[in-house]
Amino acid sequence: MMRQWVESVRSRGTLTVYEHDSMRTNDFWSRLFAQGLSEFNRISDQSHLGIRLERSRDLPSESQDGADIMVSASNGNIPRGYPGSSQTIHFNGTGLHGRTFSLSRSPGGLFKCFVHVPSSPQVSIGVDRRRRVGRPIGLCILVHEFIHCCGLSNDEHVPIGTRGGGIFCFPGEVITGSRAEEDGLRPWGTSDPLMPPLILDSITADRIRTLWQQTPSSQEQQFESSTEEIRYKRGPMGVNMRPTSESEVGVADKGISSRSWRKPGPFV
Repeated sequence: MMRQWVESVRSRGTLTVYEHDSMRTNDFWSRLFAQGLSEFNRISDQSHLGIRLERSRDLPSESQDGADIMVSASNGNIPRGYPGSSQTIHFNGTGLHGRTFSLSRSPGGLFKCFVHVPSSPQVSIGVDRRRRVGRPIGLCILVHEFIHCCGLSNDEHVPIGTRGGGIFCFPGEVITGSRAEEDGLRPWGTSDPLMPPLILDSITADRIRTLWQQTPSSQEQQFESSTEEIRYKRGPMGVNMRPTSESEVGVADKGISSRSWRKPGPFV
């Protein structure tokens, strides 16, 4: 289900995003972070979403300061929240999906998101060969996760086979080019033009606008958990963290064929 950000974030109409060192030093992702911010903002302006992304130099801190979002290029065990968290989960660094963990407080709403993208996303070519995808696919993965950071969960993915489903489609289909940089993505089961350039469907745009309109804080309680959520509750000694719900975010790498991002099927 959808969930709004805390009023202090929503009222400014921006989400600040920190680029982790793992992105800066990765030859695949190092040039994609700025492009992902720019592409999301282009889509947002075009669709009048009411939300923009801005680069931050401040690492998110457990005092709840710093950037709203942190993006990491990851492989292996990843923390389910702040760096150094003892709660971890395995993440496939050669897959074709991102994973986002959101933190929320109740009442209040979301106040941090931690995005993980695969450090070296790969696709199958033929029967027994794999190669890293081109940066156009990396851009699709990253912007898909940024849309989740707006407050949308897996439940809001555009259903399989929807024409014009755009970047928030699930699942997506990679059409490989003769070179990696010619790879493109479209909603599975359609003949839509390949992305990029990225498009956003009208239903997803309407949902984001609903989340980011200025409304009384009481309406925040109408929206339930989004992404993979860790909810903060205040106890006698301060703020305590406990996981409340789980759902993977993005497009999972399950049985990649020679031409697909993943085979259609239930999200796991």
